[in-house]
Amino acid sequence: MNHYMNNGYVFLEPEYAPRNPETFDEDTSFFIKSDNFFEGFSTFESYSLPDHFFRITSDDEFVLDKYDNTEQFRQSASMYGIHTDKMGKNCG
Repeated sequence: MNHYMNNGYVFLEPEYAPRNPETFDEDTSFFIKSDNFFEGFSTFESYSLPDHFFRITSDDEFVLDKYDNTEQFRQSASMYGIHTDKMGKNCG
């Protein structure tokens, strides 16, 4: 089983038997946009809900929210990827 995000919730679901097969691909897909709000950072926009981005709240929750044209929103929706090898070492 894999983790998927759907309607702002992360859950476990087998890809071969999704709850909503007619919308599964769209609901669990997102666009990675590099340098969208800040140089060197990426954002993750929902495919099925345009203008909705994954972000971290002040309560450290990972949520999907509609874009809000504020500095706080842009900061909380900007992610920096860290590449690691199998032993967890930072690869740059």
